[in-house]
Amino acid sequence: MSSELLPRAALACVLASAALSVGCKYDENLPNADLKGTVRIPKELAAVALSDLEGNQWTIEDDARAIGPVYIGVYAGIDDTLYSYPHPEWGPVLDEEQGGDAYPWGGTSAGRFAWGCYEATVCKTLTGRYDSYQSVLDFFRDQVRSPITDDLGNEITSAEEYQERCFMIEDVTSDDELDLVGPLDFTDGGDYFEAEVEILHSQFTPGVSVWGFADMPSAAFGFSTCDVEGGGYHYYNSEDYYKGTNYRDVLNFPGKYITAGDLVSFDPIVVDDPEQEFVLELGYKYED
Repeated sequence: MSSELLPRAALACVLASAALSVGCKYDENLPNADLKGTVRIPKELAAVALSDLEGNQWTIEDDARAIGPVYIGVYAGIDDTLYSYPHPEWGPVLDEEQGGDAYPWGGTSAGRFAWGCYEATVCKTLTGRYDSYQSVLDFFRDQVRSPITDDLGNEITSAEEYQERCFMIEDVTSDDELDLVGPLDFTDGGDYFEAEVEILHSQFTPGVSVWGFADMPSAAFGFSTCDVEGGGYHYYNSEDYYKGTNYRDVLNFPGKYITAGDLVSFDPIVVDDPEQEFVLELGYKYED
């Protein structure tokens, strides 16, 4: 059909449809890939030693809720000479105190800091660790031995009260709108805790390395990768503080954040095929 026989509006629609059709088939040939794999943490290394101000000491064992955020990155290569553990290769060193930038090609995490609706939870609660409000309360009361309290110091004992507080303070009507409770990252794999992870839209060439570490709790159940002066700001009546969040440069300068008790991947994982699923074991426990 001749274009002269088509009204201008119809001709514009035809041309637009043709352009969209071509665009959908165009392959940009971007060097990106979605990498899938599993993170494994030996249970014997996941035990966490805690203590209080009175000098009491105890250990949390066989409990995935005690695992801190796990950071996984894709890097050009791994260097065995920078630390006492394998670490991503550095770029130029511009600051001797923090080392060189590792320039990650992509990354993800198994768990990230999630505010637990009270100031007492800032930088202490994570996503993917609790399937219910009762699980949060039980863990901090029985395992951490530091019950969650409200901003007046009163212990929260009811899961219903906890949920109501989160709904009110976050202006939501369902648990699905919150990060605190939901599907668990880690499952029980016998001798290991295991989590499936996916690194989306990572730059990829054959031979890239996947590397990671777990920021495990300190004796006071604190985490080195959490910025207490970051995240959203909470202001309600007399409550006035930051909610806390992950530092932004953890995958760029992981050695700056790895402290005693943290778990690091020791055996290098080299990926040659983007369809190849990796298994990353955090089998080295760093000690000062």
